[in-house]
Amino acid sequence: MRVGMVFPQREECGIAQFSRDLVAALTAAGVDITVIDSSEPVGRLLEKTAGCDVVHVQYETGFFARGRKDHFVPFMQRLTVPSVVSLHEVYATDPFVFPRENLSGNGLLLYLKRLLWDFRHPLQCMARRHRKNGYLATMVLVFHEYQKRILLESGVDISRINVLFNPVLGARSVRPFALPGLPLLHLGAAGFVNPAYDSDLLFETLAQLTHPWTFTWIGGAREAAGRAVFEALNSRIAACGWGDRFTITGWLPQREFDERLDALDIVLALFAQRSTSGSIARALGAGKPVIATRLPLTEELAGGCNGRKMSLEEPAGPLLLSERSAGAVVGWIERFAADEQLRKRLLGRIMECHEYHSLERYAQELVNLYREVRSG
Repeated sequence: MRVGMVFPQREECGIAQFSRDLVAALTAAGVDITVIDSSEPVGRLLEKTAGCDVVHVQYETGFFARGRKDHFVPFMQRLTVPSVVSLHEVYATDPFVFPRENLSGNGLLLYLKRLLWDFRHPLQCMARRHRKNGYLATMVLVFHEYQKRILLESGVDISRINVLFNPVLGARSVRPFALPGLPLLHLGAAGFVNPAYDSDLLFETLAQLTHPWTFTWIGGAREAAGRAVFEALNSRIAACGWGDRFTITGWLPQREFDERLDALDIVLALFAQRSTSGSIARALGAGKPVIATRLPLTEELAGGCNGRKMSLEEPAGPLLLSERSAGAVVGWIERFAADEQLRKRLLGRIMECHEYHSLERYAQELVNLYREVRSG
């Protein structure tokens, strides 16, 4: 079977790195992969799909935007083979812009406000159009059940949606947490600096923590919003006098990223909103304990990696789920450092996640899905 995998050919992109890892796993599973750069013109994209049995698109709206011009719709409309579109971010409404549906007014005023909103938000208009058309795909693939519910409520046909749980990434053998007796905790976060991360909560947590700590953010800024957050973080680090305790590495090649991640004791995934998280997947792949704020994403992860339901009041699934308060996060950090039984239970659940949701298993499930969409 020959599969065309469409994603951007660039280094500083989490979806691109996930796609490269996936291509390697699918190749090892015997799939003939043709890598197709999503930045190519539509005609070139179509040329490269020649001879493919299935085309698999790793989707982000911006991958197919050329200014205000949308390359996704003409590409998908002209495909002559079955297609799978993987969605990485799925929100009911974009949390980073004022919702179009919340515009107020009547008649001509509301009409003009909507026209202005559309002009100012071309990517969001494209995304809305793509979803309305079911992404023009034979099969739409998401990582989580809650994402599927959002698509259903948006009117996407249930028969075209499939859920394959986000695999752990960079997985290796899981070692016991090397925590007892450490003179200080090495805390950290991973991934691009962005406004989805609750930096206020992070700084409040670190200020309240009595255990000696250092903090490393493994990543850097990518887009304009991330650069603004990056500058604000550096200003706050200086104001707190934490220059020797709080490090932001900037973007790192994957090998250095993994080495830095491996050196952490606890990963703090303190998101204000997030639809999916490659950084959590990579932290679990590295066998790291993760304390995460309560969101639909993390609540689903906290349900457990082998399908059983667990109490969210106890450390559940492969991560520790916290309310969005500094006291709650500090409580988990202190409890984790002091409670050996908690560490053992969490380690066991991370090992379950490696077993049930490895990238290799994900790739095999994809092979079965490709056969399904190919057979019609």
